[in-house]
Amino acid sequence: MDNNVRTDGVSNFSVVNVTAADAVISESGQGFRGIMVDVEGIVKVDQKYDHTSVTTTSVLFLAPGMLHPIRGITKVYRYTAGTTATTCQVYGSDAVLVNGIKLCR
Repeated sequence: MDNNVRTDGVSNFSVVNVTAADAVISESGQGFRGIMVDVEGIVKVDQKYDHTSVTTTSVLFLAPGMLHPIRGITKVYRYTAGTTATTCQVYGSDAVLVNGIKLCR
């Protein structure tokens, strides 16, 4: 097997594009088991845990091609601080890189 081929079993995902604005994740979209990126970078997210109504805001560094087991994402921010844009990138359905993450089932 080619060492550059990475399979992780993730076949169902949604691209969250924050190039132009913050993205709020609906209640129906919160059943995802983790997040992925295609280009490493920094992203700011809100998480709401199942057992509580508390929302936590985190700034994360994400490595590409890995499933990061982060659940309960409710918002993905366009900016990580001030006017510093999110640097994580993912390929959209048109094969163009956009700032954001992939929510994985």
